Amino acid sequence: MIKPDCKTCRNRKECDIVLGKNSDRTGCLEWTPSRFSYGLPYKGSKNSIADWIVDNLPPNLILIDLFAGGCAVTHAAMCRGKYLGYLVNDINEAPQVFYKALFGEYDDPHYKQFVSREMFFGTNDMALKLIWSFGTDGKTYIYGKDIEHYKKLCHFQRLGICDVMDFIKADPHYPNHKWSNCQSAMNWERIHNIPLSFGEDLENIRGRIIVQQNSYEELGPIISPITTVYCDIPYKGTNSGCYGGFDHEKFYDWCREQKHDIYVSEYQMPDDFEIVAERPKIVRSAAESNKIYSTEKLFVHRGG
Repeated sequence: MIKPDCKTCRNRKECDIVLGKNSDRTGCLEWTPSRFSYGLPYKGSKNSIADWIVDNLPPNLILIDLFAGGCAVTHAAMCRGKYLGYLVNDINEAPQVFYKALFGEYDDPHYKQFVSREMFFGTNDMALKLIWSFGTDGKTYIYGKDIEHYKKLCHFQRLGICDVMDFIKADPHYPNHKWSNCQSAMNWERIHNIPLSFGEDLENIRGRIIVQQNSYEELGPIISPITTVYCDIPYKGTNSGCYGGFDHEKFYDWCREQKHDIYVSEYQMPDDFEIVAERPKIVRSAAESNKIYSTEKLFVHRGG
């Protein structure tokens, strides 16, 4: 039986391949029981497996999300109410965007406007960079020049800024794809929905999160018996994004120096890091016609 709120019925074939014909989706590669996507639209987001990660992290008073990125894991943990407090950190500004989203800052009409290629490359606003970048990488403009005009109309239509459907349908040159497939509008909606995911608990949640922008080494001194530390580091052998030149050996040594447990998402880690849990995952960056299945793992280095 396929769960009625499953987001991934389109992936039936892929799920059959990995899980078998009789899967009830409880182990689906992508399925999450949440109505909302977790965190920001962000390259490398853990949205699709955030519930699984939170399930396998130990309870404690405070969660330290040390390489938070788009904050999907923090968001999932907050929705569960698993921790009393949350310290969210990254070297870039994405966690600040998540924090501001909790206060509805991106409901401002400024963030619903259409951002042209010229505007994109002329802004330093992190939220706009995420909404309007290809693959939410924050660097590459989201639309090709040949469809930018049509996507502007789609953006206006989807967000209810104005009704342009008659114009779209009447244009014989309109590309043959669904008008509603407007990634920029969907990215804005995802950020807009972050506070909605907490319902009546929103005011309480706002007071339980602290956001910082530091290196992981700087936060070592605050790790204690009352904290659970989770690290979504750049995976070895992949594009490290804003962590370009990330020194994995240095990070491993840092973990070994800590007196308390450090949990890490990766595909492979040194032998002194033990596997807590593992599961199959579709690598989203792979081409649609050539999807790659990997084994996502959660490791821990036990504090000395």
